[in-house]
Amino acid sequence: MHIRIDAEVKDNKRTILFEDIASHHVNEDQLKQLLKDSVHGNWKVDPKSGAAIGASLYDILNGSGGKLQSLISDAGQTGAELNLNLDIPYGLNSLPFELVKNNTFLLHENNPVIHIIRKVTDRNRYQQREPEPRSLRVLFVACSPIDLPYDSVLNFEKEEDLIQSSVEKLPVDLTIEDSGNLEGIREALIENEIFDVIHITGHSGHDQKLGPIFYMESEIGALEKVTPSMLWEALRDNLPRVLFLSGCSTGKSNKVNETEFFAFQMVKQGISTVLGWGLPVSDTGATRLTIELYKYFGMGKSIAESVSLSRQAMADFYHPWPLLRLFSDNSPLNALIARGQPIRRRHTRKLKYKVLEDSQVKVLADGFVGRRREIQKGVRILRGFEDEDGNAKSGLIIRGPAGIGKSCLAGKLIERFKDKELIVIHGELKAADLLLKLKKLFDRKRILDGLRILKAELEFKDKIKDLFSHVFPELPIMFYFDDFEQNLVPKQGRYEMGPGIIPVLSPLLEALEWSEGKTSLIITSRYPFILEHDGEDLYNKLGEITLMAFRDADLKKKNAELLSILNSDHKEMYLELGHGNPRLLEWIELIAKEEDKYDIDALKKACDNQNEDFIKEYITDILARTEGTEFELFIQKASVYRKPVKASAFNTFGDDALLEKGVDLTLFEKEKASGHEAIYWVMPVIREQQWAKVDEDSQHEMHQEALTFYEQQIATDKEPDLNNLEEAIFHALVSNNIRTACKYSIRLGSHLDQLVLYRDSLKMQLSVAEKITDKVIDEAISEEDENVATLLNNLGMAYKTLGETTKAIEYYEKALRIDLNVFGDQHPKVAIRYNNLGSAYKTLGETTKAIEYFEKALRIFTTVYGENHPNTKTVNQNLEITIQEAKKG
Repeated sequence: MHIRIDAEVKDNKRTILFEDIASHHVNEDQLKQLLKDSVHGNWKVDPKSGAAIGASLYDILNGSGGKLQSLISDAGQTGAELNLNLDIPYGLNSLPFELVKNNTFLLHENNPVIHIIRKVTDRNRYQQREPEPRSLRVLFVACSPIDLPYDSVLNFEKEEDLIQSSVEKLPVDLTIEDSGNLEGIREALIENEIFDVIHITGHSGHDQKLGPIFYMESEIGALEKVTPSMLWEALRDNLPRVLFLSGCSTGKSNKVNETEFFAFQMVKQGISTVLGWGLPVSDTGATRLTIELYKYFGMGKSIAESVSLSRQAMADFYHPWPLLRLFSDNSPLNALIARGQPIRRRHTRKLKYKVLEDSQVKVLADGFVGRRREIQKGVRILRGFEDEDGNAKSGLIIRGPAGIGKSCLAGKLIERFKDKELIVIHGELKAADLLLKLKKLFDRKRILDGLRILKAELEFKDKIKDLFSHVFPELPIMFYFDDFEQNLVPKQGRYEMGPGIIPVLSPLLEALEWSEGKTSLIITSRYPFILEHDGEDLYNKLGEITLMAFRDADLKKKNAELLSILNSDHKEMYLELGHGNPRLLEWIELIAKEEDKYDIDALKKACDNQNEDFIKEYITDILARTEGTEFELFIQKASVYRKPVKASAFNTFGDDALLEKGVDLTLFEKEKASGHEAIYWVMPVIREQQWAKVDEDSQHEMHQEALTFYEQQIATDKEPDLNNLEEAIFHALVSNNIRTACKYSIRLGSHLDQLVLYRDSLKMQLSVAEKITDKVIDEAISEEDENVATLLNNLGMAYKTLGETTKAIEYYEKALRIDLNVFGDQHPKVAIRYNNLGSAYKTLGETTKAIEYFEKALRIFTTVYGENHPNTKTVNQNLEITIQEAKKG
């Protein structure tokens, strides 16, 4: 029944119309007094006041002719539900018609069942929608800006927790949007099917200029005032059947700027049904009623009946049932889903991850759980905002135990900064890695200034400062240092920087301060660490986020992805063993999926009262062991690789089926970037534990296999690959293949020298030279292997460049010894060694020895090349200059 209160006042009266036919008149003074009583809001908490107002509202609608009572009596005789579609003019919509009362509140009547609906338009009066035989689809969005007054900040985690618990055994598919902002809603609507209900909870209000607003969140958690038109733009392409604006007074007008209230405007824009609150409502009251509402929606009851039954369920709690208001475009308020749907089916499904392009940064492609405040804090730091003490940070550290989701959080943050180029360093931080990645980026982008700086004869710190000054302002970078704990060494119960890390990190931190958020740094580490340089605590330059295990609402959201655990009789045990650790829970999910393959009693006994690290190792061991000895040995041997490699690297350990099984069990990671061959690696968190199970002889054999793989890669590389060279050297050294290590260290050293990283080159080559024993030198002589002598000579040159001439002579002489035995005393290579020694002694001021070596070199070059050869001329010039210096001295 359409009941309209005329907006026009004539002779101090308004007309009340039923189905657009005048029924009676009501005195305007009576309405104003009732409006005044209602605006005071005493009825919100006082049932007696509410009953009095309700009785007056009944009299207004009923009139002297008893029109409303006649409708109620007729409906009671026929057993039909009575829909009272109220068309209320602006200025009277604050009247709480939901309180209409005769002997009882009409909304508590069971015979007939009465619905009070606030009609906004007639847009869909004749539209019919049949309920579908499926689960109810709900998008839940909790908004709680951090800069609201403290007592106004919504405990959204608790509300999410309660809502999730309430629908757990209902045919309701609940999607929780974790950002609390419009962009998050847009993304949720793009990624998911159209929702039946979009439920936005939080605080709302009125702005002097904007009108009604909902207090949503920005990307850093700050207050963002969202108007009805802004929300409409976010929803318009995927409209829900019901929009529930669970914010205070979203269903009430405000006289400040005489604009219609939020819920009214959303129906006017195009949403069929909107629920809102007529006055401020408590979090507890709103959540209680909401739980009831979803229960009835999920049972397949109509929208109107669900709202009515929810109100009646709250009858003993006067607050909040009268505050809920239902607004409609006059479309039939049919059920959202068909009755009798089974409890939500829990399909076991694999979590979907993705890897950020060419980065090995693994993030959840969908279903990312919680961490809202952490994301907002991270964005704030990376944008360069000042903290509560007025300090801006130079970067961000994400810290927490293994498997807690540090990389996933970092990935989510990186996705928020798509305007920045990503430079990723996994594990050990080296200047060479950093500069080579920048070189590739500058090559790709044709950043000529950047390439010029990289090639300049500058120390690393000066290159970094120049890049921040001249390149990064136009090409913002996101530096991401993952698994940073590999750069730390324990010392007296703390962790400090390992050798060589401070010279790389400190220039970055200093330069980052200049960028004001344009270029950013993220570090993930299991441990906190000491970061001091020149007496300054550099750690304070970094903002910190400490990740803990999931709990409460976030844990429930994570568990919702682990359907095998939730469906298991051992659910409680599994969840307890998971300790809220996301990665550990995912491994336990694999066990729950195929419980008949595992000894669950033994699992419980072994892991009872154990810490996360023990359980992680135990669980991954039984996952591998249960797949059979072949797979167990495969993952152990595959752990020889420290870096991601192609599938062919594992061919000697097992076939591709074993490799893909490892990926399915999430014991291996896999990255497949567009246009590139897939690469694989054993999960870093378990690699060392698996490798430790391999006996010493087998380890030696596996290192040799890995060396063979890297040699094959190096042979086909179109340009030098730093990673392949480093790994070839590593595996050559540990398998005691020193001469091969010399071969690749020569190439790597040349590469580093081109980047003016002389100390890095020296350090790397020295690590190989330390393994060159007399036995290795004898082998080089016997096999006529030039690589050992060349490496020793290169070391001498590096020491001389760095001013350590005495050290240089030591290595030049070792190289000379080999070349004399291999080539004899008249070979050009021997002449080169003599010339180098002559230069070294000349630098030391020992001109007699210098002249002796230059003369030896000159004789060989003259004999082999003649007097006009460049080498001959160079040595001759060196000799003449030295003779002149000797005469002067």
